[in-house]
Amino acid sequence: MKGIFLKQLCEDILAGEKKSWHEYSLLYPQLGYGEQLRSIWRQFKSTHASKGFWASGEEISAEDKLLVEETLNLIQVEPKGEKNAVVMSALNTDGTIMDIDQYCIAYNINRDHVKSYKLVTHNGKAPYYNIQSKDVSTAEVNNEILEAFDKVLERYKLGVKTFEKPAPSSNPKALKVTISDSHVGLDPNPKGVGGVFQYEYNADIYVQSMEKVYAAVLKEYNIYQQPFEVLLLDDLGDREDGWNGQTTRGGHTLPQNMTNAEVFDVIVDTNVRLVESLVDAKVANKIILRTVSNSNHSHDFALIVNKAIQKIVNRLYSQDIVEVDILEKFIEHRVWGDHCFLMTHGKDDVQMKHGLPLNLDAKTINFISDYLDHYDITSKYIHLEKGDLHQISYHKTRKFDYRNFMSFAPPSAW
Repeated sequence: MKGIFLKQLCEDILAGEKKSWHEYSLLYPQLGYGEQLRSIWRQFKSTHASKGFWASGEEISAEDKLLVEETLNLIQVEPKGEKNAVVMSALNTDGTIMDIDQYCIAYNINRDHVKSYKLVTHNGKAPYYNIQSKDVSTAEVNNEILEAFDKVLERYKLGVKTFEKPAPSSNPKALKVTISDSHVGLDPNPKGVGGVFQYEYNADIYVQSMEKVYAAVLKEYNIYQQPFEVLLLDDLGDREDGWNGQTTRGGHTLPQNMTNAEVFDVIVDTNVRLVESLVDAKVANKIILRTVSNSNHSHDFALIVNKAIQKIVNRLYSQDIVEVDILEKFIEHRVWGDHCFLMTHGKDDVQMKHGLPLNLDAKTINFISDYLDHYDITSKYIHLEKGDLHQISYHKTRKFDYRNFMSFAPPSAW
């Protein structure tokens, strides 16, 4: 099956008709998500092709060897000093040079995102276009995202569901689950050599990690043997690693192994499935998803994903059963009982070059105290919770405690 996919991919590249990884995943669902197909392609180029194989155990036939050779000659590597970036040749099969419109079609580049371009012909290899994209911070909802949203909707039988809640407990309890920095789409080991510890991270691993979250909630439920009054599922931001291979601020390139649409698909589907499973298990009288959208990697993309989750959940359950609370400001606070939670990613979408620190300092204490005074927050227990730094720490002042949370994703190559 991998050989059939790779042969078609080679044919499409030579014909200038290469599709997106998401489109290929729809043609070859047995091979997994789009990023998994991209991984198959990378392994083919780096390892199997030179040994005469499409993949392990799938030998390239004599008549297909010329096809492979022509394809790999078309996708060349820049000379040393250019960071070994992959060059996408601007040569047509007849030897003429593509114009920018033909080039974008050949390599599945959104022409509307091209801000400026320059034809490079002096690199000693094939000519190619050096393209500068538009500022991605606007996070336009492109057709891939809309198509992914339609496909997610098809998986659910929409219609508001209800269930009979038990009588209120005389000793109500809440369960709070906090996740931060999932960085879905992150490639921790770019080109197979970038990561010091050779971590692996992809859609399947993210799904498996979220399944562990579900198991952890069930474990807590089994301890008390009664539904929680409320289950708080908090996400402190940077759930999406980037948009078009950059942070949503733009200007910071990120090694990624998933497209925007693939990231959208796996996050929306996984989180809605988690909600469905938790509701079916009746672990709580109410579930609240609280998601920080104002973060340096995700921001506008996070808003798109969170709005999609909110729309689906609102069409599955009444809001007295499941509520999706999208936090768009740099810091927002929510109260339950004697506890007030100040939730923030720790670094915002545009302004902050350096975010809130790992260890409390006088400047940060004053800033948080000003926030508490401004909103007249006087709860018995006040907790500021943040992500961003991928490290655990805990500090306490007279007014509040200050918590840094670990990353849900493995370390990046950086």
